[in-house]
This record gives sequence, structure tokens and C-alpha cells, in this order.
Amino acid sequence: MSSVETSTPDSTCLCDILKNGTLTDNQTYTISNDTITKLYPSQASPMPITHCPTCSKNNKQALFEFLGTASIVSSRPKDGTDSQRKVIVFDTEKYEHNTSDPLIRVIGTNPHDFTIRTGNLIGYITNKSYTLYVSSRFGDDFLRYMIADAHGFLELEHYGGMSNDGYYWLLIYLWNTTLKQAYHRLGLPKSYINKNEHTAKVRRQLNLIDYFQYKTLGTYQCSYREHSYDTPPIALFIHAHKNTREFPFWKSTRNIYNTLLYVSQGKKRTYKELLSTKHFTNPFYKEYNTLIDLSKKIITHAGTGFDTTHTSSTFLFDVSMLFEYFIRKLIEKNHDIQLQSKYTTRKIPTGGIPHKKRALKPDLVFKGKGKSGLYVFDVKYKYFDFTNGAKREDLFQLHTYVGQWSNECSIAGCGLIYPCKEKDYPYRKEDATQQVRYLQDTLCISNKSIPFYILFLIIPTQHESPSFTTYMNKQCRIFTDTIQSITNNNN
Repeated sequence: MSSVETSTPDSTCLCDILKNGTLTDNQTYTISNDTITKLYPSQASPMPITHCPTCSKNNKQALFEFLGTASIVSSRPKDGTDSQRKVIVFDTEKYEHNTSDPLIRVIGTNPHDFTIRTGNLIGYITNKSYTLYVSSRFGDDFLRYMIADAHGFLELEHYGGMSNDGYYWLLIYLWNTTLKQAYHRLGLPKSYINKNEHTAKVRRQLNLIDYFQYKTLGTYQCSYREHSYDTPPIALFIHAHKNTREFPFWKSTRNIYNTLLYVSQGKKRTYKELLSTKHFTNPFYKEYNTLIDLSKKIITHAGTGFDTTHTSSTFLFDVSMLFEYFIRKLIEKNHDIQLQSKYTTRKIPTGGIPHKKRALKPDLVFKGKGKSGLYVFDVKYKYFDFTNGAKREDLFQLHTYVGQWSNECSIAGCGLIYPCKEKDYPYRKEDATQQVRYLQDTLCISNKSIPFYILFLIIPTQHESPSFTTYMNKQCRIFTDTIQSITNNNN
């Protein structure tokens, strides 16, 4: 399992550097003069690149061409459909897919001197010769924490011993928490099935020809529909669960697996039938549709990043999408804060075809309980530059949101929310409760002074905290208390 600060040898092949998780999200690296250097957000010491004569993969031109191919593999296909989507996507009512960017951007044309920029995607792209693996700058513990907490199952913490196979474990972990959430909320999904059989009394539609031919038998051939658990989704979930057993957390859903086996009555379906499983049309079971998609990815080994039996494999994960949803769930837990629907929008003209408009959707619009003024915030899974402040495009975006919402509502405040490593936070103190938890200034929009906040969720590095979950629980409470204090002090 990868850590936040990936340790690497003093010198190694570039193909191994790209494969071992050295590259993390939201960074800039240069490869020049046989060294690799991290430039952003802060420059690090160059790491020498070894020319290994026995490494057949150490071909700079071939490796550069592979990176060029990787840079055009996007999380969202150009035709706008989901058929070739490479990124793990969730229920769109809960998550918003934020980016169509590739895993990396390659700048330069010289295989001996070029730049790699990573963004909000993590994951890997691999082929027979090379693998590019971009890991999370906050580490695997934070990814698990966000998924488990957002799904309501935060009892999971210690999962050592997992193999470092890209982020396939993340797919399995997400599948487990999604199964638990859907099962405990909705029970097992069932569907109508058509039956045609002889019964002792008439059910639904009677076969009249059969009745007159065999009426002495005392039974009636009837066609009817009834609810059944023996459905393709159940079989799909059973098959997917069998593929999770190499990971320690599969035991947390073993009781659900046993229930699935019982209701399936031992009926098996072919691989083709499993992959053709359709979504539930019953809106009550809509939550299970996400699990159907994840199950198909598991059984087709969509995430087996270093599986040499495949010509190529790709697994991309939009962390910014997960972080935004995680922040929403934190705020929703505080009943003194009233959070508006994520789909509360305003539309503005685009200048395109007649009456063409574009919807504006801030990540967070909320107000304090009993208060009238609204707060408009955007969640940014980026580095915050404590010297220069928020990025230009993020400030412009926030100004647009506030300007549009202020046309109809009173705006009590606005701001941006960032994750920040504990060791990078400049306002650290011995007593964590006394730390400065936000930066405050003022925006002037339409001659109105509006409080402007930069809020931080502080995240420890894995090796600095003996209990990551305990520490994160504390930081999340501080974060929600900070928002509540802001809403209480204004209006």
C-alpha cells in the first residue's frame, strides 16, 4: 500500500519511477539532464535517473511516446458518451464529475527534456512495456476515510498488507461500502419476473385452451408476474464479491454475500449474461445501479493495473469529485446548517444559438439555522498558495456565483475550501483547537461588502499519526464547527 511520501532510491530507472507511485496529483515534474525534479508546489531536490543497461524498457523515445499516449487518455470521451469512459464514476445525484482532463499533461517534444503535470485524477495507465501510476498526495488512508465516511461506514481503519497494485483496491473498497449502504438502506433488490405454470387456483391470466384440454387435472395453467430475488443483479453481485477476497475488507460484507447466495437459489449465469445486466428501472432501487456498474468493472478486471495478460489497462479516479461530496456530507451532518440542493442553479446566456444558456452550480450554498443570508462556497481539491492566494480562475468563478445569487438573495459570505497537509499548514500550534482555521477578507461586489473566507480541512500524513481515523474525526469536527461559527457570527 502506497504512502503519502513515497520513498524512492537515490537513483533508479525512469520507467520504475513512473510505475512506483512517485508522481502524485496536482504536481509538476521536469525530466531533464538525466534527473527528475518536482517543481510545484515547492521545488524538491533533483533525483538522478539511472541508465540501466540490462533494462530493455529504458528506451527514452519509446517511454516518451508512451507518456504522449497516456496524456490523451481522458476521463471523459470526446463523444460525450459513457461507453469508453475510463474514470470510476458514481451516482450523479451524489457526485459531480468535475473534470475531462487526462491523467497527465506532457509539455515538450524532446524525450530528454520535458515536463509532466498531474491534476485531480489519480490512477494508472499501463501497456505491455510501461506503466504510469499517479498516486494521491494525501495517501490511501485519506481516500478510504472519505469513501467510508461518505457512505456511512467509518468503522474500517486497519487494512495492512494490501499489494501495491495501482488503485484496484480502491475499486474494491468502494464496491464494499456501496454494497453495505444500499443493502442496509433498501434491503435486497427484487424485480418482477414472468412465470407460466400450473397452479391450484387461477392467477392473473388463464390459458383457456389448456383449461378445456386438461380441466380434469384440477390445475390451471396461468401466466403471471411476481417479485423475485433470483435476478441478474443478484448473480452479478455474487460474482463480483468472489473477486474481492484477496483484500482484507471483504469480510465486512460476508454476511450480505451469504444472504445473496441464499436468495439466488444456486442459479448461475454465464459471463455474457452477467455483463448484460441492466439497471433497475424501479426508482426505489436506483442506488443499486452504481453497484451494478462497479461490479462489471470488477469482473472484467478493469482495474488490474499490472495484469500482463492484457495489452493495456486503465483506471482513473477523480479525487476532486469525491472530496466535494465528502465536504457536503460533513456539512449535512450539522443540523444547524441548512444546505441547499446541489442542483440549485442560475442560468446565464452564452451568446450561442438563440436562448442558449449555461447553468451555474456552486458546490455549496447554505445558511445558518434561523438565518436569512446565504453563503456561497466552492470546493477546490488543489494546493492553496499561502503566498499568492487563490488562483485567478477560481476567484473569477466565485465572483460570478456571488453576483448571480445576490440578484435574488442576501449574501452573508462566500469563499473557497481546500484540503491541506498538516505539515504544510503555516498556522500550526501545539493546541490544535487554537489554530487559525480560516483566512478572512472582504469582497466588494455591486458596492456591497461581502465577507470572503478561505477554509481548510487539515489532513495528516499517514506516518505522523498513530490513529489516522481518530485524527481525521477531530479535524472534521473542527471544520464543521468553524463553518457554524461563521454562520453564527454574521447576519
